[in-house]
Amino acid sequence: MSSEMRDTMGLLDADLCEWIRQRAQRSKPLMEVSSLDIPVGNTHLFALRLLSMSASADVDTSLRVKIHSMVVLSGTLVKAVEKMR
Repeated sequence: MSSEMRDTMGLLDADLCEWIRQRAQRSKPLMEVSSLDIPVGNTHLFALRLLSMSASADVDTSLRVKIHSMVVLSGTLVKAVEKMR
């Protein structure tokens, strides 16, 4: 457990700490959840729309660069998935 987590948990009462521990043990890590079946093509289209809107909405350049990076990554993933089919 990280020191930040310990500091936060130290502020809580024992019953709440036990409830959090039990919930954490029963939950699945996000990376193992297979119910997130969102096609990468949809993610790519969403990123492209974000990029288009950010250009017309005068969004900060650093944020547009991040959105562009997401477009490049999702586009690469789309191409890789298409090759596997």
